[in-house]
Formats: sequence, C-alpha cells, structure tokens
Amino acid sequence: MPRRETTLVLLPGMDGTGSLFAAFVAAASAGLPTQVVGYPRHEHRGYVGLAELVTAQLPSGPFVLVAESYSGPLALRVAAEAPAGLRGVVLVASFVVPPLRFPRLLAREPVLGWLLGRTPPGWVVRALFLHARAPADQIEAVRAALRSVAGQVLARRLIEILSLDARNFLPACPVPILYLQAQSDRLVPRSALTAILRCRPDVEVETLPGPHLLLQSQPTRALRSICRFIKALPVG
Repeated sequence: MPRRETTLVLLPGMDGTGSLFAAFVAAASAGLPTQVVGYPRHEHRGYVGLAELVTAQLPSGPFVLVAESYSGPLALRVAAEAPAGLRGVVLVASFVVPPLRFPRLLAREPVLGWLLGRTPPGWVVRALFLHARAPADQIEAVRAALRSVAGQVLARRLIEILSLDARNFLPACPVPILYLQAQSDRLVPRSALTAILRCRPDVEVETLPGPHLLLQSQPTRALRSICRFIKALPVG
C-alpha cells in the first residue's frame, strides 16, 4: 500500500452525490485515506463552478484526484492549475470529448429534465451502468443516488457533456495520469480513450473487467491498480 499521507480525492459521476463510492472507500480504509467531494443536488454550477468547489476542498498534504466518468474533465481542469500537493490523476471510464450522441429532439433541457427526473427502473441501471448479475442493493444504490438529484440538474450536466471539449487540459496537466478502462462499458466507448491518448500519449492505461461503474463493481481490483500507480509516482 502507498504511504498513508497520500489522500485519494474522489470525484463522482454525473449524479454528483459521492454516495456510490461506499464500497471503494471501504476497500481503501485499511491503508489509504480518502476524501469524497459531493456536488450540489439542486443547483447546477457547471464544470467551471465545480472546479472552484473542488479546489476549495483539496487536502493540505499530497493527494491524487480520482475522477469517475463525468468528473474526468473536471479533474483535468483542476489539475491544470497545479494545486499544491497534487501527485497524480486517475480517470475512471471517463472522457474529454462527448462520449455519446443524442438526437437533437431529445438534447433539450426540458425534455432531458423530464426524462432524468424519473428514477430509472432496475433493468435500465443493469443495462447501462452495471451488469446483468448486479445485486439488488447495488441497483437500488444507483437509483437512490439519481433520485436524490433534481432532474434539471442532471439534464444540464448531460447537456454540458454533449458540447464538451476538455482536450486542452490534458497537456496542461502537470502530473502523471492513469486511465482505468471498463472492459464492458456501455456508456463510454473505446473512442473516448483514443481521444485522450491523442492529446496525451503518456497516459497509463489499465483495462479491468466490469461495467461503466467500475469502482462500484470492482472496488478491490480498481484500488489495487490505483495503489500500483501511486507507488510508481515520483516523490515530490
């Protein structure tokens, strides 16, 4: 295990709650400090506003940003400012350009707000975020997290993703980057990683078996990969 003074700062996916990190935090608790940053559930701040929120909560000692999906561009934006103590960035099933396309008719805030304001059924959670054998409590945890966030907030986050271009933050990132790719990801395609490597060829890549919610479905394996990454980081 890496030394205890390196903190993992966990940035959540589009739900922004941080509640879905419970299994990963439990796995890390034996030897690696973690800090979960949550986002407002009833107010949309966008990537610029969230970067200010995250920066204000960074620990005083050494830390690594671990960014899940939606938060990848946010972590890179924060890292580009070279905050004191930053040692590395871990992108988990994330992207720097839009990972998917929406029909123009659906990609409107009122429509998306209506759609995302409804809690998805279990089969949708399994199909998009997890896998066919995901336990019922894991399914319900995802549904509860989404249910706790205003539909309009989720809609505006998704619209922001659809026009995203965060490629410039990759070469500006002053520390090593690890990309954890989910082998069975149904939300973020492999082309998302290709776009990252074009801008930053030195990104370390590790592919793990599992669905989009990799830290939830494979917390121990993901932690092992992150620990190896931290151990190899330059001592600053």
